[in-house]
Amino acid sequence: MPVLSCNVKNCYYNKEEMCCREGINVEGNTAEKSEATSCGSFKEKLEGNFKNSCKCGMEPDDKLTIDCEAEKCVYNSSHKCTAGNVQINGVTATSVRETNCASFAN
Repeated sequence: MPVLSCNVKNCYYNKEEMCCREGINVEGNTAEKSEATSCGSFKEKLEGNFKNSCKCGMEPDDKLTIDCEAEKCVYNSSHKCTAGNVQINGVTATSVRETNCASFAN
């Protein structure tokens, strides 16, 4: 499983740059660069939610399953990410489209 680091501070599932989900989905089936990808699993942290504290019932983990729709990425093997390390970017993101997979390569 890839090691995930996520700097999307406003994501409900982000805790200490790790994810509180079992897996994420990287979107961007026609992407030719990382900016054309996005984390389809992003969920905005709403006001009243504690910062750096996900309440999704799971502990944060840096290793998780990453489904990938980016068909031109060299790490995409049958819609699963095979990269050793994956970085999801979007420090100030408030929507899925403001995130991206910085590890995308073609």
